[in-house]
Amino acid sequence: MSETLFDLSFDGTLAADADPAVVRQHLAALFKLDAAGVAILFSGQPVVVKRAVDGATAARFEQAFHQAGAVLLLTPTPTEPAPVAPAPLPPAATAVADNPRFIAAPDVLEVLPQDGFIEQEPVVKMPALDTSYLSLVTAADWSLADCQLAVAPAPVADFSHLSLAAIDPISTRKDNEL
Repeated sequence: MSETLFDLSFDGTLAADADPAVVRQHLAALFKLDAAGVAILFSGQPVVVKRAVDGATAARFEQAFHQAGAVLLLTPTPTEPAPVAPAPLPPAATAVADNPRFIAAPDVLEVLPQDGFIEQEPVVKMPALDTSYLSLVTAADWSLADCQLAVAPAPVADFSHLSLAAIDPISTRKDNEL
């Protein structure tokens, strides 16, 4: 017998005692969303957060939404998924003219991918480095002592220009007169 899978969605419903601004901040931090992503979550339309997850994952998400002050909807997935035809979208000019708060977004928001990270890995542009002067030790008889830099000896101070002379006794000095 296979385990029941759930689709997780959020339609903007908050807990009875939840502050909407605080819930928005918590969900933005939880899913690392920007203002546009949070606006999509609170658009009033159901937004799919995750599809076809097991009961344990669904419980973790439900607990996270509950702690944030939001209500997550759990819907059992059908055993045989029906093919979904994309709904026809109105032209962008008409949609924007009808609704000034229109946000061009996909019908389904996948907040957390099933596998992988939420954020894309940043592309790092490294400059070309000249490593032609580097070499590897190929012999088997090397040690870490071979990697130490040679320390130059400290220069010896030259005192040849100095001389020692006897000091007058204290009793004969004039500056000691009382």
